[in-house]
Amino acid sequence: MIPVISSCIRPENYIKRTINTIGNIPLMIFVNGNDSNYLTPFLSNNISVNLNPPIDKNNKLLNQFFNYKYCLEQGYNGVDKGILLIEDDIIFCKNWKKIFDTTILELEILYKENFILSLFTNLPLCNENNIPDSHYLPIPKNRFRGTQGMYYPNKIRLELINFFNNYDKNKIIPYDLIIKQYLIDNPNINIFSTLPCLVQHIGKKSSWHPSPIIDTAIIYYNEI
Repeated sequence: MIPVISSCIRPENYIKRTINTIGNIPLMIFVNGNDSNYLTPFLSNNISVNLNPPIDKNNKLLNQFFNYKYCLEQGYNGVDKGILLIEDDIIFCKNWKKIFDTTILELEILYKENFILSLFTNLPLCNENNIPDSHYLPIPKNRFRGTQGMYYPNKIRLELINFFNNYDKNKIIPYDLIIKQYLIDNPNINIFSTLPCLVQHIGKKSSWHPSPIIDTAIIYYNEI
């Protein structure tokens, strides 16, 4: 599976750490903008870059909405069972790929394609919802927020694209809340978080929670 990174120009280039911790694997980067020069120092032969110019320079939420939809549409390679779509201000734990692959297999056995897997949550990972001996934790749909790292089976990817296409663009909200509405509208679709979280948010700004200090992120990467 080729991870897809949704990226943009930032005051601080977090994506260097994202690329360094994800491992030496092929990547697709989709830039929400007209300039990808900020990526030049981090690129290699196994990384492809695609530009997605802004729809409306004065509407940040709308641009983010369309960029995420573009990633869902163009990021799928036509071969894998789904798409792993991540943000550019996260780091991965060292053994993330092994846990990720095991978790997908577990969920496919039980739910086929009727699930979404988040690689990060700010919810407690030890509570009454834990499933013994599993690598995932159910997330209450009404508490879902944040798309730091998301896996969508192809069926869900296509349904989300359709949901985005039909969404009223005059009532635009952060796209993670649109995904939340999709989940609520579809009771047969389940959402889970990996157990433990496989990524950590390192950006200094977030729309929904304070980010950890850098030292905390370093400890996270080194110890998990």
